[in-house]
Amino acid sequence: MKVLPICIVLFILLTVCVYINAGFINKCSEFIDRSAEELKIYGNREKSLNELERFWSKNRNLIGLSVWDDELDRTESIIICLRTAYEENNEYEFEKYRAELKNAAVSIGRKEKLSVGSLF
Repeated sequence: MKVLPICIVLFILLTVCVYINAGFINKCSEFIDRSAEELKIYGNREKSLNELERFWSKNRNLIGLSVWDDELDRTESIIICLRTAYEENNEYEFEKYRAELKNAAVSIGRKEKLSVGSLF
């Protein structure tokens, strides 16, 4: 009989952790998506790119607790390519990687959305 209350408490704790994690990942996904939108503004690119790189280096390991390595590597590679395209003034490549960053943000967030579809 002592086991049941312990199991219930652990279940509730685990459920709370899942919701907190999902909220964190969704906020990260939204930040990355918002950064990709801000990168459209030509005069704001340096600042937005610096903020994105700072955010990514600060949160990459925490995001990695929930998101697969291939998604992390893809996102990091896109950020590096964005920086390179920006420094080379290559507008075509910059826009291409900016669009890829938006897709990566959606992909990161989609896997952590709480829905029946994300379970299967």
